[in-house]
Amino acid sequence: MYFAKEIDSIGGSLDDFYCPGIEEKNRINNLSPEYFNYMKKEHLAYFKKIKVFLEDPKNQCYLKMYQKTVAELQCKIMINKSKFNRFEEAFEWILDYVNSKNNLDIIDNRELLIIFLHFMYWNCDIGDKYD
Repeated sequence: MYFAKEIDSIGGSLDDFYCPGIEEKNRINNLSPEYFNYMKKEHLAYFKKIKVFLEDPKNQCYLKMYQKTVAELQCKIMINKSKFNRFEEAFEWILDYVNSKNNLDIIDNRELLIIFLHFMYWNCDIGDKYD
């Protein structure tokens, strides 16, 4: 497929597409204020570092892995959406799913996984953007 061959030469960044304000996103996804405050307090400080890391050209291979992971997670979340009353349940479901795969590297870095999931949400990579 020609697009797959040329995708690396196409410009763009993580910010190129619509994302509602975070308060609106929380309402759309039914993320509780308590969980949002936890996310903000514990993990917001990491988000700029993640963004800078992913946008650095030397980390292009990691950006590709990130994008593939986002696509897979977003599909899994959408397919299982009816199981979640609140979006924080989706985060827990993903963590349980990953732990069930017995990947010791990820399990040992569970806190980083949570930080990345929160970044994906905050960055509008996972979760709904529209009502």
